[in-house]
Amino acid sequence: MGVACPPAFKDFAKELGRLVPKKRHEIWHRGKRVAKWTWRNFSPERLSARQSYLGKKGNEKRWADHVAESTTKPWDALGISRRMYYYRKKAGVLA
Repeated sequence: MGVACPPAFKDFAKELGRLVPKKRHEIWHRGKRVAKWTWRNFSPERLSARQSYLGKKGNEKRWADHVAESTTKPWDALGISRRMYYYRKKAGVLA
């Protein structure tokens, strides 16, 4: 789901990296080329799909090692209700 980088942007980035001063009209035209490429290659649906993909990818990484307490049910092992377990956990009685 990668998006290709426009050639105009690559050239612009290289020149910025070298800190080569450019004339005002050259910078304006390059900016216009990048804007045209963006309008041609992006749509609200495509942007939404990309944001969704990146969000899901980030969530998978964040929650990779997470195990929910509702799955392990530690209150059953202690012989108390779920609500009592969370009351005691909040009070600091449980570790």
